Order: sequence, then structure tokens, then C-alpha cells
Amino acid sequence: MTVVDNLGASSTESFQVIVINRTYHITWKIASHGLFWQYPQYLDEEESIQISREITYCNMTKLIFNLTWDDDIPILGAPNDEFMFNVTSPMGPSQEESDDDQAISISFPTSGDMNEVPEDFDMGAETIEALEQILADMYTSDNGIGEWEVNITLVDAPGIINGQIDTDEGNDFIMRVSCLYYIPEITVVD
Repeated sequence: MTVVDNLGASSTESFQVIVINRTYHITWKIASHGLFWQYPQYLDEEESIQISREITYCNMTKLIFNLTWDDDIPILGAPNDEFMFNVTSPMGPSQEESDDDQAISISFPTSGDMNEVPEDFDMGAETIEALEQILADMYTSDNGIGEWEVNITLVDAPGIINGQIDTDEGNDFIMRVSCLYYIPEITVVD
């Protein structure tokens, strides 16, 4: 390196600069977040509701849609209110289930519309901040991000009270959505 002052005098000196690259071990942890889209709702028999929401989590590995209800007027003690539950992803795949057992669960991924968790590995970087930027650039995926459509129908709500058939006119339900996604965990190796 040479330094020159304002009068033209100079001094030159040589030295070595050592850049220390640390090695980090990257593992991937699955995190979960509950999305309460629809609070307790009520549907009349043969009535439907359509719900549309945008999900914006990166690195999603799974979405789980749960529909639950209590049959308030069962026939002979057995639940019998039948719901139909349909979920369509922003990438197009759709799933539909119907049941009278007071719970339906629909899970994605289907057909590669979510993300696989990356393999663990070691990587060198000057700083943890630099490594985090590299990981964000290389391992952030938007699969699954977008508008999700849900359709819920109370197909049938039969019931008997005091010997009168079909006094059940509808039912309450709750829908919950859980989002699973991967995040990096970084440890220093050396």
C-alpha cells in the first residue's frame, strides 16, 4: 500500500490481509402457524359458504384445513349432519371430502404444489449475515403462496326431538388452517 501526502511525499508498505471464512452447519426446522380464517359459523341445511384468502408464507411444506362441528340434534345418539368440504390451491389442484362424523381434514401438498425440506449441509461464509442472505437467495420458495378457495356446504342435517323427525335446521362449524414451513437453523462449525 502506498500513501502520498499533500506535498508529494510517499511511503509504501506491504502487508497481508487474511479473510476469515467460517464454516456453518445449516439444518432445517419445521415451524407451524395457525391461520384462523373463519371463526365459528352457522349454515342452514343445504346452504354453502365460499371463503377466499391469500396465504403469503414462503417455504410452505404443508397446509392442513380442518373443519369440525358438533351435531346438536343427532338421530339415536349418533352424529349425522353431513358437511362437504372443498379446498382449491392457487396452483389449481383441488380436494373434496364429505362426512357426517363431525370432522373433516384436507391436507396439501398434492402434485408438487408445496416445498420439500432441503437437506442439511455445511457452507462457508465471512459472516452469519452473509450466509443468511445466501440462504434467502437460494432456498426461498413461493410455492403455495396465493389465493386459496374453500367451499363448505351443509349437505344434510337430519334430527329427531320428542319424536318429531327433521327438526334440525342447520349446524355451527369451525374451520382452522395450519401452515407448516421450513426455516434454517445455523450453527458455527469452526
